[in-house]
Amino acid sequence: MLSLIAALALTPVTVTVQTPNPEGVIYVQLCDSATFMREGCPHQQRREAAAELQFVFETVEPGEWAIMVWRDPDSDGQMRRGMWGQPLEPTAISNNPPARFGPPIFEDAKVTVGEEPFAFTLSVR
Repeated sequence: MLSLIAALALTPVTVTVQTPNPEGVIYVQLCDSATFMREGCPHQQRREAAAELQFVFETVEPGEWAIMVWRDPDSDGQMRRGMWGQPLEPTAISNNPPARFGPPIFEDAKVTVGEEPFAFTLSVR
């Protein structure tokens, strides 16, 4: 019975990704504060790039999440980084958080997912 109640509390999240350069692979992640800008985000999907794609995550727990998008133009599955660790491939993060002297912080990127279906749109070059 408890698992049925827990399942009822899950929310569908739809992330629409737009890009003027639909080449390669698009990766989308929903990360909590513990996994933001790290490995192991609980919700991840990838798909061949198109001008506009919708990624639906059916089983997201209500709470605070950051949405991260990365376009891998050469489809090698590797994020190229600069000498200071900054991404050299197109990325987008919910709320467009600043990256001052290091990566963005979760508090600037977070969105709140409630019990109703949630939708968010991000654009990536």
